[in-house]
Amino acid sequence: MLPLITYGAIAIGVSFLCSLLEAALLSVKTSTIGRLMEERPKTGKVIADLRENVDRPLSAILTYNTAAHTLGAAGVGAEAQRLWGSTIVTTTSIVMTVVILFASEIVPKTLGALYADRFIRVAAFLLPWMVRTTYPVVVFSDLFTRALRSKHEAHPTSVSREEVAALAKLGSAQGALRENELRVLANLLAMAELSAYDIMTPRTVVYALPAQTTVREAIQEHRSGTFSRIPIYEKDLDHVIGYALRGEILLRAARGEMDVEVRELAREMMVVPASLPVPVLFERFLSRREPIAIVVDEYGGVDGVVTMEDVLETLLGMEILDEADTVQDLRELARKRWLAIEKRRGGK
Repeated sequence: MLPLITYGAIAIGVSFLCSLLEAALLSVKTSTIGRLMEERPKTGKVIADLRENVDRPLSAILTYNTAAHTLGAAGVGAEAQRLWGSTIVTTTSIVMTVVILFASEIVPKTLGALYADRFIRVAAFLLPWMVRTTYPVVVFSDLFTRALRSKHEAHPTSVSREEVAALAKLGSAQGALRENELRVLANLLAMAELSAYDIMTPRTVVYALPAQTTVREAIQEHRSGTFSRIPIYEKDLDHVIGYALRGEILLRAARGEMDVEVRELAREMMVVPASLPVPVLFERFLSRREPIAIVVDEYGGVDGVVTMEDVLETLLGMEILDEADTVQDLRELARKRWLAIEKRRGGK
């Protein structure tokens, strides 16, 4: 009787452990692995390597699991036949199958999935040893699975942009992320598809001053007080020479330098192509410490003006207004002006 119990216990015990390790390895979160890399670098690195080459530990687990099932069932069947005769073998096989199903498949895999963060440390200790002891089988399995894969599947992307977006939506639905946090994440992922042209202030509504404008004239111009940075141009907007700060214009006025031309206040203005992706534009603003840029088309003509504020508004999904702003959406204003011009032309 003791050999029968021993065979059954070994089969169920080994299979239980294999199922537990498999579920923990496949269920552990990427964030958990990242945290372990910081808290326990050695353990975290082992787990990261196992996940990166997951076919190897899975092959080792399946080898041990199959051996346990096969040898355990054979041993239990042989002992049952010796003790009670051949008539009991079928009953023993049915009982053994049910016990293995629940005790070494359903229960351990459920536990491994629910408590992956706890059991993954055990996996980090046992799985490398299991891979080494079944190395010939692991190597053969690795070669076989590689042969079945296409070149594209051999180097899959760890996490796609679509998966990140889906996880963010799931986190928001479960209350882990606030609505505004979800909006920022969604906008951040969408920014790669946008260009400077998509977020700029169109040329038709850009407020700029001729280079020969004096401080007195700029002060008298009511709109000068509503923009903190004002483009300065020679002849027309296709010849922008820089931009002037509203604060500097006011400072010159306070000093009584009313006849100074704004060309003397002009600062160098960054020029970017209309096709420049917004993330790259953001990096240029940061690296050059410039808050404003002229957007030009492929022929060098000015399409409009883009600012760091435009980038942040795109990221946050809302208009950033100060007390001097009177129009929220300048692109919409540009469209309305164009429609009005076309209407007047059509009426002639």
